[in-house]
This record gives sequence, structure tokens and C-alpha cells, in this order.
Amino acid sequence: MRYRPGPSAAVQEHIRYAQSKTRIPLLVASNPEMGGAGSCDDGTFVSTHLQAGSHPDKSIARRMGQVAGVETAALGCNWAFAPIVDIHYNWRNTVISTRPSATPRRLWWSAPRNTSTASASHPQPAP
Repeated sequence: MRYRPGPSAAVQEHIRYAQSKTRIPLLVASNPEMGGAGSCDDGTFVSTHLQAGSHPDKSIARRMGQVAGVETAALGCNWAFAPIVDIHYNWRNTVISTRPSATPRRLWWSAPRNTSTASASHPQPAP
């Protein structure tokens, strides 16, 4: 079951009602990518992926996950469609333009420097 955002009280009430009517616990999914705001209208917005990924303070991404986990669990959601793992290959793509946390170049430069995995098409950066 996936619930679209709405007021937190209504989302929580609906999930509790649905869970009370089944003998097998339901999987209740949500999209808490930016904090709790992805699961209910009045959830806490922390930042977008682009903001968290481009900021030098990497604790912002951790905070996004903490807020999302606490708030979605309080609602009754037990399955998260997050974190998003989009890689921004095409800047013209308006769907994912603010969702990715890294570009291919950032991922490539942050890759471990293991020369045994280097190839002509994917050379390792110089130390």
C-alpha cells in the first residue's frame, strides 16, 4: 500500500485503520526523500537532494534520513522509497534535475583508487 501525502493525522488514521482490518501486516510505502514532507503535507522539510549533495556539510543528508525515518514511522509507514539513487547524466531532464545527490563526475572522482579495476574507458584519477 502506498499513501499519497495528506495531513499527518489523516494519513496516520488511514494506515492504522487499514492495518486493523488485516491479519497479515501491510507494507505501507512512502516517499520520504526530503525528510518527513514526502509522507505527509505537514511533515518536516529538510532539504532537496541537490541541496544536501552540493553542500559541504554532509550531515545534512544524514539529518534528512533521520527526520524521514522518525516521521514516517510515526505515521505507520514501514517501507521507504528512499534514498533516491538517480545519477544526473542529462541536465535537461526536468524530472530528476533536483533529485540526485551527485553527478557522474563526483561519483567517478570519489571512487576508490584501485588500479586493478581501471580500464581504458574508465581510467582511475591520478593521486
